[in-house]
Amino acid sequence: MKIEDTSRAEYGVGCFIKPYQQPHPPIAISIKSPSSGSARMAGKQGWIPISGAAFLHPRYTASHWEAYAEGCGKAGRQADPDIWPVARSIIVAPSDQEARDYVLNPEGPFGELTAMAHEWDLEFGKRTMTLLAEEVMPALSQHADATRVASAAG
Repeated sequence: MKIEDTSRAEYGVGCFIKPYQQPHPPIAISIKSPSSGSARMAGKQGWIPISGAAFLHPRYTASHWEAYAEGCGKAGRQADPDIWPVARSIIVAPSDQEARDYVLNPEGPFGELTAMAHEWDLEFGKRTMTLLAEEVMPALSQHADATRVASAAG
């Protein structure tokens, strides 16, 4: 099937227009699983990897970078940590209690995550975020800096 064959004007979908930006706008892909094949594919294809850390234990976030860098290496390109976003959910509410109620609402937008959220202890969540901010992300930055230095020297 060709992309041209997917137009469904009779359903209001219409035709696909040619992108203004050539060859096309940047492509990004979300990554959730440890040692993600999607991260490897993003590296091979030159896509932007987006780690969905809101759905993943922080200890696995580093494996996203490693898989992405591996994919870049297989394609003969240098992995660029400056294009790697790590997505987190942030709830802003008038009070901490309202934010908790919003997140833990079984009928709320977090759907299936609600069951897990009930099991998590608030202090555990704080410790996890602290670990991510103080240890995981600095270690990833050091690794990325070392990769840049090694590539520049080699």
